[in-house]
Amino acid sequence: MQQLKLLRRYEDVLQSIEKEHGGLDSRGVWELVPLPEGEKAFPVMLLIKVKLNPVNDPDGSENCVKSRAVIMGNHMTEGKDYGDTFAPCGSLTTCRAMLADVVQHRKCCKSIDVKMAFTFGKPDRPTYLKQPPGRKLARGPDGTPLVYYCHRLLYGTPSGPRRWHVEIHNALGNIGMCPSASDPCLYTKRNGGASLAVLLYVDDCLITYDDNNHGRELHAELIAMFKNRFELQDDGESDCTGFLGMQLRWAPNKSWVRISTPGIISRLLESEGLADCTPAPTPGCPKTLISDRDCPVEGPEGDSDRRIMQGRNYRSRLGALLWISRIGHPEIAFQVNSLARVAHNPGPAHWDASTRLLRYLKGAQHIALTLSKDDSGRPFHIYGYSDADWAPDYGGYADNYRSTTGWCFAVGRSLLSWRSRRQQRVAQSSAESEYYAAADAAKEACHLKRIFADIGLDATVPVRLSVDNQSAIKQAESPIDHEMSRHVDLRSHFLREQVRLRNLELQYVPTTEQWADAMTKNLPTSTFEYLRGKLGVSGTQPFTPTCAQVGKG
Repeated sequence: MQQLKLLRRYEDVLQSIEKEHGGLDSRGVWELVPLPEGEKAFPVMLLIKVKLNPVNDPDGSENCVKSRAVIMGNHMTEGKDYGDTFAPCGSLTTCRAMLADVVQHRKCCKSIDVKMAFTFGKPDRPTYLKQPPGRKLARGPDGTPLVYYCHRLLYGTPSGPRRWHVEIHNALGNIGMCPSASDPCLYTKRNGGASLAVLLYVDDCLITYDDNNHGRELHAELIAMFKNRFELQDDGESDCTGFLGMQLRWAPNKSWVRISTPGIISRLLESEGLADCTPAPTPGCPKTLISDRDCPVEGPEGDSDRRIMQGRNYRSRLGALLWISRIGHPEIAFQVNSLARVAHNPGPAHWDASTRLLRYLKGAQHIALTLSKDDSGRPFHIYGYSDADWAPDYGGYADNYRSTTGWCFAVGRSLLSWRSRRQQRVAQSSAESEYYAAADAAKEACHLKRIFADIGLDATVPVRLSVDNQSAIKQAESPIDHEMSRHVDLRSHFLREQVRLRNLELQYVPTTEQWADAMTKNLPTSTFEYLRGKLGVSGTQPFTPTCAQVGKG
């Protein structure tokens, strides 16, 4: 469908290129000059894309057709044609923490998008480009084609993201905004009784501030800076209804926000030919593992499986599923992680398992992750769950019988972060595997406390972590190394230190109420749906935490 739209409007786009490139010239992005001796001019390609609008239209209808001249960075040499390429990227956990702060304290939430952001970055070394296609070729007095000398960067340059981040970092610093030590893309500023927070994700910015005079002054100062130094897609005054593919639906009084991805899911299903498939009740078959034994074996025995998988875009499908899981579907984290572990050599069984997951998403398009205000009167504190599935038989030589870690953290009535991953070492008992899982969760707890402190929330109260293994709790609370636990990896005793410093409190929770159980194994339908509701992923209003989840009183 997208290709048909491209072909249908290709001529219209070519007619607009001269106007667009002329606008770039007027902004001082490039300048036509003769190519200096000894310099190299890099080719430029024309990138044309149908821009979809998944925020305002869940079906992802066409918004506009964009054309862009892009440097072919694959012709550049590191160290010679470009320098450092690293640029930090905002965390989705920080994004959800900011949204939870908005709904709990009734703050304002805006978003802005910088237009052609990379063109505001300054190159760290001279860059010359061949003239892009679609424009009349300009020549010098001797008839030799001229080249573009870049005063600013274009998309496609390997160092483009780095140079853009340096530019926006300096701009925010000039108005007194301070970067967070925990998330370098989170910037905050306080004025009187108000605070302003900005999260950068390349050229997209999520902005939250207090709904009072001081907060509005901070926001006005920020928008004025952006308009003076950059070019925005909008005025920055509209409420945020979408960010990074997330569709945000707010309550009229901002007491809750629902995070969903209907446009991404529908386009994925359509591209995979599953738009009319029968929905599945769960992401995976209960008590079924994604095993290395199903990978095509070396030699003639695996030729048939390899032929079946030829032409199947397993990794492309998996990449889309990973993004959906990270944005707002924690209930599929285990299955997506399992599929990713065999991405190096997938077989037909793995393809069928990924299709089962897509069928689940077909029926889950209407549900969303809900962050909501907690009116219970309890303190607005972080709490979490950690769990482990001990010694599953995955069948691989390198990772067989390595347990699976699962954890999740929430604040008030809002789920913030989650993870499902294979443990790095083989645990010799279920208590040891639970101990490793809790130690991994303890690191996330420390990170969340710092993020909350940066955005101005109380982070002094210990994080309450619920574990369904009494032995693991006792090992964490006891300073004595018993004979049966002397082999436990020293790095995992970080958990014991956090308990001793009262940054973390462990409490026992029955397995039936262990939220993280959904991130360590495939569960029966009834159990899966119950825990999915506990995580706040549903088609109705958000969940209500019990006293055991946030602490009695």
